[in-house]
Amino acid sequence: MRINKNWVMVALICAGLVALVSRSSSTVKSAEAKQAEGGLAAGFSTYEQAFTKAKADNKLILLDFYTDWCGWCKRMDRDVYSDASVQAELGKYFTAAKVNAEATVSHTYLGEQRTEQQIARHLGITGYPTLIFMTPDGQVVEKIPGYVEATEFTMVLRFIGTGAYKTQEYQNWKKTQS
Repeated sequence: MRINKNWVMVALICAGLVALVSRSSSTVKSAEAKQAEGGLAAGFSTYEQAFTKAKADNKLILLDFYTDWCGWCKRMDRDVYSDASVQAELGKYFTAAKVNAEATVSHTYLGEQRTEQQIARHLGITGYPTLIFMTPDGQVVEKIPGYVEATEFTMVLRFIGTGAYKTQEYQNWKKTQS
């Protein structure tokens, strides 16, 4: 019996695609499981906890929209959120939650049950990471797309956390900080 090399190649490609899709779907499931178990990065709450804590503590909310495949998101976790200055400013002014923009876990958003995918879409998030700062009642204060270095992020947290964003532009405010 003669085996056609083309059919073998097609079979191998199909097997690889099936494995990739299977791995990708289990990654999203594991993110949902992590969220449900509260096994999040230090300093981060679940989505619901962030809103509850923010209301109780009169703090703003930081939602970090990420995906499992995003290299810049992983770098943000590793290099920025682990920085002592970032942690201090976060703890002082915010409750923070990570939101997987590809997950199907549901939350109450604007009075309706929506998946994390739907929330990301509603907020116009198209790149990752994207940071959304909100009031405890869900009003968006600021949206910052992309990776932000720890030193700059510390300044951004202070700018938003102190309420300076209400009266001045970031660049002007930043010039007054030393």
